[in-house]
Formats: sequence, structure tokens, C-alpha cells
Amino acid sequence: MLIINQFINGKTPFINKNLTIDEVLSTIKHGDSNLQTILDIRKLGKSSPVYQEIKINKIPTFRFNFNFISRASNSTIDKPTGLIYIDVDDTTDIDLTNPYIYSSWKSLSETGLGILVKVDGLSSSNFKETYKAIGDRLGVNIDLGACKATQQNVLSFDSSLYKNNESLTFQAIDKKVSSSVIQEGEKREGLITLNDTFLNSDKIRFNNIDDYFKKNDSDYIVFDEKKKLCIPFIPKKIDVGNRNKTMFSVLSQYALLNPTMEIGFLTACANEINNHFTQKYEEEKIKSIVGSVVKKRFEGTLEPYLNKERKIIFNPDKKIPSKEKQKITAVLMGKIKTDKTQRDINDVIDDWNFQNDGKITQKKISIKLAKSIATIKRNWTPFKEFVSELNNSFNTNLPLTDSTMIFEKDVTK
Repeated sequence: MLIINQFINGKTPFINKNLTIDEVLSTIKHGDSNLQTILDIRKLGKSSPVYQEIKINKIPTFRFNFNFISRASNSTIDKPTGLIYIDVDDTTDIDLTNPYIYSSWKSLSETGLGILVKVDGLSSSNFKETYKAIGDRLGVNIDLGACKATQQNVLSFDSSLYKNNESLTFQAIDKKVSSSVIQEGEKREGLITLNDTFLNSDKIRFNNIDDYFKKNDSDYIVFDEKKKLCIPFIPKKIDVGNRNKTMFSVLSQYALLNPTMEIGFLTACANEINNHFTQKYEEEKIKSIVGSVVKKRFEGTLEPYLNKERKIIFNPDKKIPSKEKQKITAVLMGKIKTDKTQRDINDVIDDWNFQNDGKITQKKISIKLAKSIATIKRNWTPFKEFVSELNNSFNTNLPLTDSTMIFEKDVTK
């Protein structure tokens, strides 16, 4: 349930109470004890000093982007609400059939709009880039003055307030997106689910990773060998000769990953792909490709394409922050690398020929493995006592048995 902090007025930073988003939107749509005040100041016009005085001091406000601890400031941000508020000035004309709009209503002055979009992964550090990216996606002239994590919105009244519970969710921008022109031949590829794409994360699949967590509730899985996965991607730049092939192949995979999603969903994906074309398709061409994909899925002739390999995958239901994933991956990959080095050392020791090679030393092993002596030393602890025993046995001509090995050949299984 999405919770929104309410404040007594625009000058008071302390939280007055918490409301659900449904309660907030219902108040905007149907009015409350402030309704008459709102109707009265609208007659004055927003250029009136009295209008501004009442707006700031007499009408409650909401902060839709984040929840705060006690009072609103950048330093007291608690967590994102799951929404982002987009302020649009000097127009009330917008396409309300746009699937990305969760809610929209006229501003207090009725000269602009407030828009809410569902967003995943929003933080104070990526707020500005995400705000701008969503404005671009909606095709509206955003108010950059309202591009603040702590931005508040004065209670308004709009009996025609729009709400779409099935709206798509925007994935917050993790880093600045370059606005520079892509040079000819530059290879910039990305998943459709990254940074610049709206998605309904609760219902729509853009890869098959969750298949591996249907009976596994762990945060992540580490495979013994790299696993091939279906993770369709869109090249950042698609030239004329590759348009049809790219759109059909990507849509085919999304159709297979989402067998219950029909033309509306696939058309939305196709429009996103079309944005990456150097020369865009007309609407009729897009309809034709989408229709072909739907037909082939019904006939059972679409083939899955396992195009990516992963050693580690994370549970998509766990909502692990990107930075935490990076830390986990670094630790796990370091362990995997260490384990492999130790397995290699063990294999060399297991095959050691004392008659030809003499006693076992770190330097000799580093030469046989073509690894630095520093690497061997870092991984030497498990072998130290055992190698000492082997060398002593060799020096005294004592028999050796395989049972003394501390690392077996099938250690990787």
C-alpha cells in the first residue's frame, strides 16, 4: 500500500499525517473541508497576492516522491513511495490514454497539471535524471523548478481526476544518460528493461530469470557453469537494414515470455523498439509485425532464443538494490575465482612427479600453472601442512596414498 505524507501547509515541513494514495486521490477528486477555500481562491487568479497567501498558509500539501522521518528534507528521506510527481505548467491538454500515467489532475490554479507515474528504484541521487526521463517519455513540458526530491504539491480539486491502476512502471535511471549523438558504428546495446523503459514489473516478464526461483526463495543463485538465459535486448541504434529482423525477434521473445499478453502489450514494446530506429516505421508496419508475432505464437511456431549467459542471477522478487547486488557479485566472483585457483593447485599437487620435479614448492607450482607467485601464496593455506607431509615422505621414501589428499578431483561437482 502506497503511503503519502501530508503537511498542514506549504510553510510547515513537519508531517501532519499519513494517508494512502487512494485517500489522497479521493480527496482531490471529491473535495474535503478545504474545498470551498479552493473554489474561492480560483476566482482570484494565481497572480493575486491574496491567492498566493492563502495557497501557502491555508491549504494542505503532499509530498508524493518520498516518505520522510518526522519532517521533510533531503537528510530525512526514509524511502521512496513508489511514485514520482511530475509538474506540468501552462497546459491541461494531455493524452489520458497514455498507459504510463497512473493519475493526473488539474492544478490548484487550473492552468497546469499534476501527474503521478509509478516508479521502481527511485532515490535522491537518481531523482533528477529520472524526473527528466519520464517527462521526455510522456512528451510533456515539465516544470524543472519542481524537479526536487522534496517537492510538495498543494491540495487541488478536480472532479475529473484520472486514475489508471494498471499503468506501467518506470525503472529509475541509475546513471546519467548521455544526450550526445551516437557516432556511426558505435555499439550501444541495452535491455529494454533498463533505465529508459516503462514496465509493469508485477505482471510482465522481460526475461526468464524468475523461472529459476519458482521453487527457490533464496536471494540469488550461483551456477557451477554459466547458464544460458532468455534476455532480449534492443540495440541503441538500429539501421534501416536491420529494422524488421530486430523488431520481429525481440517481440517474439516477449510474446513467448508473456503468453497471456496480447496486441496492446506487444504494440507498446514495438513502439519502444521503433524509438531506436534511425528511420522509424509507420504505424501500419508496426501493426503488421505485431500481428505476425501473435499469429505465430498461436500456431506454436515461435522459438525461444537463449542469448545471454549468467553465472549469478538474483531473485527478481527480492528487490535487492543495485549497489548491494554489485557487492554480492564481487564477493561471489572473487570466491569462484579463488576456488578455481585452489582446484588448479590441488590438481598439480595430485599429479606431482617427485622423481622428475623434486620437492613441491610454491615457485614450481606457479611455473606449472603460469600464475604469479603472489597468487599461489594467497591460496596456499589449505595446502601448507599437506605439502609439508608429502615433501617429508618423499625425502624419507615413505609410501604415499591417495587418501591423504585434502581436495578431491570432483570438488567442482
